[in-house]
Amino acid sequence: MLTSQVSVWVPIAVGLIGVAGVVAGQVINAWRERRNEEIRWAREKQRDAHQDRLAWREKRLKIAVEFLITLNTWRELAVDAWYENQRDGRPAKRTSSRLHDSVTRMSDQLAEIKLIGSEVMRTAAGEAVDLLLATFARTKETPTDLEKASRQLSATIRALREAFRAELGVTEHPERN
Repeated sequence: MLTSQVSVWVPIAVGLIGVAGVVAGQVINAWRERRNEEIRWAREKQRDAHQDRLAWREKRLKIAVEFLITLNTWRELAVDAWYENQRDGRPAKRTSSRLHDSVTRMSDQLAEIKLIGSEVMRTAAGEAVDLLLATFARTKETPTDLEKASRQLSATIRALREAFRAELGVTEHPERN
């Protein structure tokens, strides 16, 4: 009778192949895990960057709205001061006081825009304030056409608002189009 015997090298070879398979599986799993972790980290980094952009946009939007409200208030007070100056020779004390407070608030908000605003916002706001104050001073000195000067103030504020809207990505509401 013939008996078949397995060579001693066969089980050793099978064992080595098994160990190599386990090691290869561990290496592949570690590589996949590292790759998945890098993908997860990259997504988290993108999400954080997006959240930062949204937070800065909200801060810029808030100061832009406050600044525009202050400019509108200032414009109304400036026009009142012009008419009072034309009628009475000088603006009323209350109007002058409120106008001064408005200019102070405008200056503070402009400083904040220059700190946190984009380059477009900083430039547009600075130019608008310069133009508004120059128009106010010129009209105060020679109050010939107050309506025209008032329209010029309104147009400057409108132009600034549109520059802010474009820079901050504020679009028309879809229902209004």
